[in-house]
Amino acid sequence: MADSGWPAISPRQSSPDWPTDCVRASTVFDLSGSSNVMLACLEITDRSGCIEFHARDTQRCARESPPYGDWASTGISAVDSANVRLRDLDIHGMAHDGIRAARVRDWTLEHVRIDGNGWAGWNGDAGGGASSDSGRLLFRDVEIGWNGCGESWPARRHDGCWGQEQGGYGDGLGTGATGGDWLFDHVDVHDNAQDGIDLLHAEGATITFRDVHAEGNAGNQLKATGAVRIENSRIAGTCAALATQHGLDAGDACRARGNAILLRLPAGTHSSISGDTISGEGDCLIGLECAGAGCASATASVDGNRLDGSLRADSADARLPCSLWVDPALHGASVLFSHNDVQSTRNAGCPDETHGCTEK
Repeated sequence: MADSGWPAISPRQSSPDWPTDCVRASTVFDLSGSSNVMLACLEITDRSGCIEFHARDTQRCARESPPYGDWASTGISAVDSANVRLRDLDIHGMAHDGIRAARVRDWTLEHVRIDGNGWAGWNGDAGGGASSDSGRLLFRDVEIGWNGCGESWPARRHDGCWGQEQGGYGDGLGTGATGGDWLFDHVDVHDNAQDGIDLLHAEGATITFRDVHAEGNAGNQLKATGAVRIENSRIAGTCAALATQHGLDAGDACRARGNAILLRLPAGTHSSISGDTISGEGDCLIGLECAGAGCASATASVDGNRLDGSLRADSADARLPCSLWVDPALHGASVLFSHNDVQSTRNAGCPDETHGCTEK
């Protein structure tokens, strides 16, 4: 389990005789304050289908009387942790978060599955405005799916999906204000009850999505701020799927307009969306906004993509999405839209020639 130089941390071994009346655990592994750690070759779950604080009594975890239920809130918790490697892990069915990690530095996830956790897959918000990550955050061959939904045991079916309209959450990955150099390489993020990957508070970060598949998330599939690259990826903004097929409240379907990709452009940064297949049923396939601190001299390029819109199946007044929406506040920024194959959208390219958006 451990490579040279990496201490291994192992859980207590489970057995068929493990008691069923255990007091609940807040977390399975707590890596807070740790450094130079590797966790590998583990399944992390509580074998309970309940969700902490769920709106429905039948889905909510027991908390009111001892022993408070045989469930655990979080799979892995970490604050102020550095140089950590997670490899070959299956983290699923936790009552709150699969991973709750903030103020971490130089973390690597390889061959990790984060699935069916009741609030979020990766929750990167420690609260109190002090959550910023740093260093290199690498996600390679990672699956993040069905978070914001319950997971039955032992069938591992997903139900009880809930979002903000019912008091829940549901991001596959979300953070507070953060920095860092994020790389998502061969990542599959799907069927989460809110956004797929939400790095909209990462204004000081560099973010790369490479060979990413994002589909069926109920909000935006990918959203980010900073210097962002999205390349050779397949983004399918079927944002109503959980509402039409898995019981998510209709008010949580296609939240944040359901744009398949939403990027905020900070001043002086360059972002690019290139070589991707992007489809969707939300308001627009791609949205570009000005970052809160301003976007002067920001640039963005959208080139060499296939863009294909569709009507929302759950709405009688649905309209085709636009291919690209450019924030009217993007004064001083420059957007280039070129060599894209556009089908079934309200507009074929730049919405107009103002705000620095041009076509080639």
